[in-house]
Amino acid sequence: MALVYQQANGTWTEKQLAWNQNFGDYDLFSLDDNTFDTTAFVLRYSTAGQIFWDNNNGANYQVNSGFPNTVGGSVILNIATARRGTEAGGGFVFTTSWVEGEIYVKNLSFNKQVAIRLSANNWATFQDTNASFSGVVHPLGDPQGFLGVLSAIGVADPEALWGDPGAQHAIWAAHDPVALAPRLRGTPLFVSVGDGTAGPFDHGRVQDGGIEASLHPQNVALAERLRRLHIPATIDFYGPGTHSWPYWQRELHRALPLLLRALGGPTRAAAA
Repeated sequence: MALVYQQANGTWTEKQLAWNQNFGDYDLFSLDDNTFDTTAFVLRYSTAGQIFWDNNNGANYQVNSGFPNTVGGSVILNIATARRGTEAGGGFVFTTSWVEGEIYVKNLSFNKQVAIRLSANNWATFQDTNASFSGVVHPLGDPQGFLGVLSAIGVADPEALWGDPGAQHAIWAAHDPVALAPRLRGTPLFVSVGDGTAGPFDHGRVQDGGIEASLHPQNVALAERLRRLHIPATIDFYGPGTHSWPYWQRELHRALPLLLRALGGPTRAAAA
């Protein structure tokens, strides 16, 4: 399998695609390479000694060069605005910055990963951030527990992240969703957590090291802060359950209608 693409000078060349995995009657091929740009491409593949072409019925596959914010081929960063302001939280007023915008991904494949690459120093350094269905929503609620989790997952110096939670309290508050809750107004919110006891997918055993039990009060604190601020949110504190994939998968199904509404897609409820 090869990606045959048009270069900036109008000539065509190709890059080989690597087989990734199988999905029933389909094979998934991929290419991990961000060193080239193109506005037109086709696919060539061979099987049983024969060569086949997929050229979009003779029209070639086109990457729309009319969008100046296209990043990485078929990804468009739309209405992107960098903002800077002050926030009050945790007894401090601190200066912070953020990016607001929309990411459009052309549906070339149902298997994709979308992330944002951020830089605050003109790309001398950068950091990638991905969507996740697991996270800490109130690190200031239990800073030592948060540092302990970082240490447990192999971070050599957990305080290198935001500093000492006492001496650098304002920096911690600048990364704490409970402290930043006023900024969430107008954002569709889904907050869910188990209580850390063995649930229906745990077979009577708690094997997450107490992580979900420590996250439960953080989510309760976030829900209470949102309630006091009169910010609507869908809350699912589902009781017994640990920090493990089966619960995240179930909660993703429950959150899917809200996510689809936020994305402007169909809102058919997913089966739990």
